[in-house]
Amino acid sequence: MKNIYYLLWVDAIVNNKDFKNKDSGWEYSVLWLITTFNGFNYLFIKMWLGYLNIYELESFFDFAGTSFILGLLEALLNFFLPVGLINYMAIFYNDRYKKLIVKYPHYNGKLVLSYIFGSVFLLFGTIVFMW
Repeated sequence: MKNIYYLLWVDAIVNNKDFKNKDSGWEYSVLWLITTFNGFNYLFIKMWLGYLNIYELESFFDFAGTSFILGLLEALLNFFLPVGLINYMAIFYNDRYKKLIVKYPHYNGKLVLSYIFGSVFLLFGTIVFMW
């Protein structure tokens, strides 16, 4: 059985223009792109679980105050940093992506685009429904 997580990453890596051109720093652009949408999806899942009173996920960091900067820092530390570390360790640590590219097929960017559009749809759906 294929792992959808690895299929998504292989599709993102193989279809990245910087990877194809062998430019330096392509890893960070792909990592940033997928981690951003993973972090937002984690945030939305947490919001929906709390809204539906199913389960309340605790935050690691909770800063007192209503400052925009503190809220941004809290979101970064609670959602994006853990997801980014997991993504880095699972994909890029010890060049693991090279083994994954051989093992998993890619779909010419269609899987990554579906994931991104699905994440954006979830964003707008959450905003409209919870507003």
